[in-house]
Amino acid sequence: AVMNAVEAISSGGVITITAWPASHEGRSGVMVEVTDSGMGIPRDALEQVFEPFYTTKPVGEGTGLGLAITRDIIRDHGGAIEARSHLGQGSSFMVWLPRYEELT
Repeated sequence: AVMNAVEAISSGGVITITAWPASHEGRSGVMVEVTDSGMGIPRDALEQVFEPFYTTKPVGEGTGLGLAITRDIIRDHGGAIEARSHLGQGSSFMVWLPRYEELT
């Protein structure tokens, strides 16, 4: 999500990363939000950003696997990811990860 934000902003753009304790489906954990001031993602593309091989980059510049792999890793750790965007205003990726629980 951070690399996508870096690619989305133009010179002088802003990337903000914030984190806070948060619950998700009754479980405690942490929410991490990566927000950029880029051009935003069109609604039809936003619905596909986590699909394998989906990319808006020119041929040879991206595989379309980055966010799909990111989503799978987060899910494998019991978490969730969501994308929000408004054209002309930037995008946010919200990642929730569960609190670590020691095994006894």
